[in-house]
Amino acid sequence: MIGIVFRRCAVVLALSLAALAGPVMGPAWACGCGAYSPGHGGRATVPMETALVRVNADGTEDVYLSLSVDSTVRTGALLFPVPDKAATVTAGPTGLFGELATLTAPSTTNQAPRNGGKGAPNHRVTVVNRQQIGPLDVVTLSSSDPAALTQWLQGNGFSAKPALAAAARPYTSKGWAFVAVRLRPGGEAGPALSGTLDPLRIHFASKDVVYPMRLSAMATEPEQVQVYALAAHRLELHSDDPGMTVSWAGPLGQLSAYPDLAKVAVAGSRYLTRYDGRLSPASITDDFHFSPAASDAALRPRVVEDQPDAYGGDPPSSDHTVRDVALGVLALTVVLVFAAGLVRWQAYRQRQSG
Repeated sequence: MIGIVFRRCAVVLALSLAALAGPVMGPAWACGCGAYSPGHGGRATVPMETALVRVNADGTEDVYLSLSVDSTVRTGALLFPVPDKAATVTAGPTGLFGELATLTAPSTTNQAPRNGGKGAPNHRVTVVNRQQIGPLDVVTLSSSDPAALTQWLQGNGFSAKPALAAAARPYTSKGWAFVAVRLRPGGEAGPALSGTLDPLRIHFASKDVVYPMRLSAMATEPEQVQVYALAAHRLELHSDDPGMTVSWAGPLGQLSAYPDLAKVAVAGSRYLTRYDGRLSPASITDDFHFSPAASDAALRPRVVEDQPDAYGGDPPSSDHTVRDVALGVLALTVVLVFAAGLVRWQAYRQRQSG
């Protein structure tokens, strides 16, 4: 009988330790960014969308955009609406967002396109401009018909979700143009697309300071978004989704340690505001709009580090705390099972001797 008790204890212990063998982790998630579509037959997630919006004194705007992509295929396409058909696209400084992340971190205490780059003819879609930026094929399109726009993209090698025909309508009705970006044909033979893409700079005229977000409503998962605003003064972000919060704000000082940011922070645009948030697709019903804040009050978040305990050890992390509690419950369970078995065994012996 006592052998049965020990075998039961061993099973309980083995199952419990198996559950505790790995680290105690919180829920994981991955983003299906609505504006990005993987190549045919592929799947892709975009864990992070990072952008910097720079307001220029001449009534123009620059958006520096980078995506972190994890795809099962090499090819994919990004569609970015703009309110200016004369928008231009160039490569952005490669180290820009790394420098911004460092600056705003809490302080501690190959193949040319065919047909001349025009693509398949479609009188309802106008190719305003087409260029090659490194391995990227970049085209600016104008159309008042979102269905025709979707068909043009699909027919010219740009991955496009069917839902785009409805999602793009608010932009086509306003006469906006679209910047479409894909990996040039000939680059498909490499490994699957994974990692952070180098920034693109999209320059356009705009009456209002705006960051297009509507297309992210096509996403299948919540989206992590980080947007920096660079202007003469602090900017307030307006969104139907309350998930975006300001995490850093202040005027820029000496930027000798941030050479790529120094290229972007031109005179007249030296106040930086950072917003972070996690947005669900259903909550994205409009673009991000910016306006001057009530004041230029600076925000510098600080992280207070936990001090070592009285014996010089590090304070326990939350993972260790959860594991310690779980192990305590496990030990108590084993003791109770063993005690119950022992009582039954003693009763059995008494009956045998009687």
